[in-house]
Amino acid sequence: GGMRAPRPASCGLCIVGRHALMPPQPTAILKKVTSMILTPEYIFKKIECIHPDFLAAHGIRALVLDVDNTLTGDNSQVLEPSVQAWLDEMRAAGISLTIVSNNTAKRVRPFAERVGLAWVPLACKPFTIGLRVARRRLGCKKSEMAMVGDQIFADRMAAGLYGCPCLYLMPRTSHDKNKFVLLKRKFEPYWIDKYYQKGCMNDTPRFGTAGLADSYTVKKFDPAAIAAYTAGFGLTAFEYQCGRGVRLAHDKAAALGAACAERNIALSVHAPYYISMSSLEEDKRLHSIDYLLQSCALVKALGGRRVIFHSGSCGKQSREAALEKALDTMKRAVKACDEAGYGDCILCPETMGKVNQLGTLDEVLALCAVDSRITPCIDFGHLYARSCGTQFAETTAAADYAALLDTLAERLGDDRAVHFHAHFSRIAYTKGGEKCHLTFADTAFGPPHLPLLQLLKARGLAPTIICESAGTQAEDAAALAQGYAAL
Repeated sequence: GGMRAPRPASCGLCIVGRHALMPPQPTAILKKVTSMILTPEYIFKKIECIHPDFLAAHGIRALVLDVDNTLTGDNSQVLEPSVQAWLDEMRAAGISLTIVSNNTAKRVRPFAERVGLAWVPLACKPFTIGLRVARRRLGCKKSEMAMVGDQIFADRMAAGLYGCPCLYLMPRTSHDKNKFVLLKRKFEPYWIDKYYQKGCMNDTPRFGTAGLADSYTVKKFDPAAIAAYTAGFGLTAFEYQCGRGVRLAHDKAAALGAACAERNIALSVHAPYYISMSSLEEDKRLHSIDYLLQSCALVKALGGRRVIFHSGSCGKQSREAALEKALDTMKRAVKACDEAGYGDCILCPETMGKVNQLGTLDEVLALCAVDSRITPCIDFGHLYARSCGTQFAETTAAADYAALLDTLAERLGDDRAVHFHAHFSRIAYTKGGEKCHLTFADTAFGPPHLPLLQLLKARGLAPTIICESAGTQAEDAAALAQGYAAL
């Protein structure tokens, strides 16, 4: 009847109190290590999309460059003007450059001499010998050097094995002459998909705040304090607010991202309110794309992926005409993001609270249909306010929430219906819709949160829910997190 004696340490068990925990199995460890080595850290459409400010924000001062399908086409000696301009930009920014290629000296030398760079041929990537030679030449730490290339099983894997960052590029052309490279290309989409899934695969909802609540008293920008404050409420998300413009320097953003990563806090960015994708003025629509690009640059510096934005208003045009313009702007924005190297960012159009604003659930889902990466931001308070309190009213909230979640599943038909983005707060309204955000203590207006939490739990959904209460967003977000945990 006595307690079983613990096994000796040599058997591989870890004893915690009375519970013996088996160590991770070799296959699980191998899968994790393989994923770490092969899943890209960053993806850019082409080398010209890598900018000095991105490198500075990540502490990178030297680049190791592949040649084929990176600086030029496969087995090509052509130096495109845009690549020459990029090389000049890097040199002007003080970035050290060198070439490391698996190809022969006969192929690499003429191109390297043309661009004026030192070079290592026959590098045998994914083995790390070429990177070791390059680092000695560059005279930098591993963390200060990044491999730039287009192959998962050569460039990305070599960087992963060596322990330095990799800036993965989509192949410059679709023409690979090497049969072994063609074979490896067949297995690359799996790892590229893994990259796009990173940071979105939490099994339970994340709860967080839109900016900092009134109870945060630190006056200066303090990444560690912001992360500690957020984590102190038991929160795992934080939405950086850029409503009046994108003004946070990227080095400060990287510091905030690092502090939050240590505490498992996922970061997103709310883009400027100036965005108007449905404007009658072409210039305003183009500026809207610029605001999205600025927001994407910031969210990448933060280590996040999601950019939330208001799509605009109808103005003096019909809802149909406004939506048509917004859809066209959305398509152009996706193209611009891809070309700028922000293809991994997730654009999130938000449901809006005023009746004259573009942002019904149907309109937001129409924007999401432009590209499978676009994910809805469901602001439940906004939908409640624009319906003048009829949607998500106390007596019908459970049925209304269920109907909305059903619509997401039917219209999106993929993981976006599970890991969607959301805003939540109680909101006062007039006949025109949203009037102002309230706190959870202001119970004269809705919507109620408990029926939503119950449905998320019952259906196994895991959105990121950002609380936008007026000044008490941290306390109210904690109430959401605690309410969910109690179910």
